[in-house]
Amino acid sequence: MRRIVPALCAIVMLTAFTACEGPVVDGKRVLRGADGTVHEGPVVDGKRHGNWVMRGADGTVLEGFYAGGEMHGNWVIRRANGTVEEGPFVDSKRHGKWIIRYADGDVYEGLYVDGKEHGNWIMRRADGRVEEGPFVDGKEHGKWIIRDAEGTVLHEATIVDGKEHGNSVIRDADGTVHEGPVVDGKRHGNWVMRGADGTVAEGFYAGGKMHGNWVIRTADGTVLEGPVVDGKRHGDWVLRNADGTVHEGPFVDGKRHGKWVTRRANGTVLEGPYVDDKMHGKWVTRFRFPNDNGTCTNFVSEWSAGEELYNQMVRGRDCDR
Repeated sequence: MRRIVPALCAIVMLTAFTACEGPVVDGKRVLRGADGTVHEGPVVDGKRHGNWVMRGADGTVLEGFYAGGEMHGNWVIRRANGTVEEGPFVDSKRHGKWIIRYADGDVYEGLYVDGKEHGNWIMRRADGRVEEGPFVDGKEHGKWIIRDAEGTVLHEATIVDGKEHGNSVIRDADGTVHEGPVVDGKRHGNWVMRGADGTVAEGFYAGGKMHGNWVIRTADGTVLEGPVVDGKRHGDWVLRNADGTVHEGPFVDGKRHGKWVTRRANGTVLEGPYVDDKMHGKWVTRFRFPNDNGTCTNFVSEWSAGEELYNQMVRGRDCDR
């Protein structure tokens, strides 16, 4: 969803026309503004009246009717970038049904009232998507729906004064569905995201960013749980695999940083530090074998920035070395 009308309005061209050659008298006149704008058309009783053409220095061309000095009736605006706008003016304000065709193939249709978009608008994108919803006093306001070329709903949202506000449902091209509340155009509150592969993520957004505790469940039974701060994992996380393996440790600004411990179902324990998401420092793997009466073997290794420097085996009961 975006604003319908390009930044340059027909009225701007008229307002900029403050310096011209020659007085305005009855008859057809050609007026040239100091900014390079050229206006051409008839004048009756000192006022523009009849068909006028206005050419801006930027290549924009406006063609339409004046009545008693006011733009009144159907107008066509052709912009240098290929955009074509067509619709009626009443007393120099857009009023009635307008169609805007962009060079990229997008077509927007809807109503203006007293110079502002007001009422239902339909936006047909070149890729087949269709966006539809109401405007009130120039701002999107009400329920908007976006559908793809096949008619599948991609996004349902409530817009208030031009900003999304209320429950929102978004469907990505890969089948992922996002659902939750939006406040002043930003995600805020509890959201659920369901992937086409069966992955489900649930947690809190604050001011448009993931913030607070999140739980992620994958189709294979893996469960990840921990806090997110300003859109990044930050704090102690736990990852449980379906085979019973458990990984625990801290994230800092989205990266593993600090001591991590992995416990496998067979009793093996792996622990050591991460720095900036890379193994760094001394790591110890403790193996336990049920038939050895509690004896164990340690595997000790030293790491630097994700690269192993050396390793050694330590066998027997003294497993802490």
